[in-house]
Amino acid sequence: MIDTFFTNFASMHIILTIILIAITFFIFSYVSSNNIIEEEINGHTIDPDSPEYKLYLEYLKDVNNRIVLNTDNYDKNILTLSTFLLGLSLIFIKDIIGENDPLFIEYIHASWEYLLTSILVVIISFVIGTKDNEISVKNFFMEAVLKKSEYSDKISIYNKILKYLSYLSGVFLFLGMLYLYLFVKANL
Repeated sequence: MIDTFFTNFASMHIILTIILIAITFFIFSYVSSNNIIEEEINGHTIDPDSPEYKLYLEYLKDVNNRIVLNTDNYDKNILTLSTFLLGLSLIFIKDIIGENDPLFIEYIHASWEYLLTSILVVIISFVIGTKDNEISVKNFFMEAVLKKSEYSDKISIYNKILKYLSYLSGVFLFLGMLYLYLFVKANL
């Protein structure tokens, strides 16, 4: 009974991947990189020696450091683990199973697709994270330098998308590991 559940769920990986690819195309078409600060300061005079502008430049430096740290930590770990597991699964098939026909081959196919999808989600999060940081810098600039209070606690939609992409990459990584485990267990 449990094998039937996992086999049926493994066949759904194609549907999940197609949905994720559609979302990916939507996100890439919606997100375009441009200099959003320049669009907002047209018509405003900025004093480069003002304390607000200097604070803005410090904030900009902090946001750029945050981008580097985020990329170097979470995403690097997801990518490393996903690619390691992909390689491990290939070694397992070649060296341990050998010439025998593996049982539950759909499990390894599901594992590969989930791990590759996890990698794809992390790559998408790079683009979204950059856009979120651009919006964050713009909002800080509008509040601190141009004194527009409506930008004080604004959170961009990219921030929300980024949060869900982080969860999604973890879910796909877990599913990839689960199906790799089930495949190895069934064939040992």
